[in-house]
Amino acid sequence: VSSSAVWDDREPGSPYAQDNDFLCDRPRLPLGYFLVRYPGTLEGASMRMHLHDGVVVGNITTSAGAFTFTAFASADYALADVMAVRVAASMPVAFEFVPLPADSTSASGCPNYVYNPWPTWSLAGSINVTTQRHLSGKSHATAHALDEDGKTFYIAISDVLPNGTTSAVSQVAIALSHGYDAILAAHTQWWNAYYP
Repeated sequence: VSSSAVWDDREPGSPYAQDNDFLCDRPRLPLGYFLVRYPGTLEGASMRMHLHDGVVVGNITTSAGAFTFTAFASADYALADVMAVRVAASMPVAFEFVPLPADSTSASGCPNYVYNPWPTWSLAGSINVTTQRHLSGKSHATAHALDEDGKTFYIAISDVLPNGTTSAVSQVAIALSHGYDAILAAHTQWWNAYYP
């Protein structure tokens, strides 16, 4: 999971800046990854990007059966920070978001690099929130939740803001209220117009 809007904001002249070294001071930051849990052992997998619809479809085969997932990053302007993953399976499958500390992947080559604080975790109702404070005092957040159907996982990432948590949580809340079918329809309509 990544976003070009999430970067370390150690501006030149700030206490933790390293002589305006872009790789040390303003790199994109890692956010985390999805962990997929399923019964059995993996036997095969394939994924395909459908450009006309803007979705990725994955097929996973295990010794206990098979399942399919569809994933996309919403093209709807109102939900531009939301990604959705839906699973179709006859067996229990769980997606888990695993957050990573927000530190430059080039930190080992940066003399005197001071690491950002560890992320914190909280709940906003049924929405899980990982907030990453930056040394600048700003933060970004990753919010995620499972829909009532138990098959759809929404995740939203805020920009680097004075309070990134509010933005990410509100995006997931809107996604939960709209529902997967409505979000996918708006997303598909945008991509079909882009690739007529």
